[in-house]
Amino acid sequence: MGLEVVAPDLASELGYQDKHISWFVVGALAIFTMLFGTRHIDNTEHHRGMMMAVAFESIVKLVAFLVVGFFILYLAWERPDIKLTELASSTYQSPNIPTLLIHTGLTMMAIVCLPRQFHTMVVENERAQDLHTARWLFPVYLVLMGLFVLPIAWVGQGLLMGTSPDTFVISIPKFAEANNIALLAFLGGTSAASGMVIVSTIALAIMMSNDLVMPLLLRRIKLAHRSHRHLSGLLLIIRRA
Repeated sequence: MGLEVVAPDLASELGYQDKHISWFVVGALAIFTMLFGTRHIDNTEHHRGMMMAVAFESIVKLVAFLVVGFFILYLAWERPDIKLTELASSTYQSPNIPTLLIHTGLTMMAIVCLPRQFHTMVVENERAQDLHTARWLFPVYLVLMGLFVLPIAWVGQGLLMGTSPDTFVISIPKFAEANNIALLAFLGGTSAASGMVIVSTIALAIMMSNDLVMPLLLRRIKLAHRSHRHLSGLLLIIRRA
């Protein structure tokens, strides 16, 4: 979706269809996951290289979102036809308390129930001291990510009626002919999506191989007499698959 907004004619110029480009992206993510997530077997299941890459992607995402947010505020300040107060009042809805409570509960459960959240918070944690830093750093990160959500939504609804709200972060700079900022927003979204897919894939691969596939193989195919080296190689193949 983001690539179609940034470069709508890219697929036709390259001679590919959109689904072909999607397969290229999937293949690149698969190769990256194999290189950083399943290079070797570690009894602690720590993937330092992968976590460094995901942390860098998180910084790219935050910087891109803040740049887009400040640009949209500047755009709203410079253009007299964009009146944030009127847009805010016209789109205001009374809060739905039951829905708010349900969303809050789902968010709280996601910390434990989502594989990528649990894997990053528990499995990849090497030092207990890191949790003390995460207690204040993670809320600050979330506040910064949500800082410009409402202004972006208001400006997008005022300028781009009929456009999907999911693409406002890219569509608004594109509408203002700020192609560099639109490209930065696309890179930030790509970083967020790729990090989520990679960590989720590795977490699910570890869970399935440890709790489902390997116990089944040990019971059915009599792998108990194989050497540790053979089992390690087999486990790597299972996780990469």
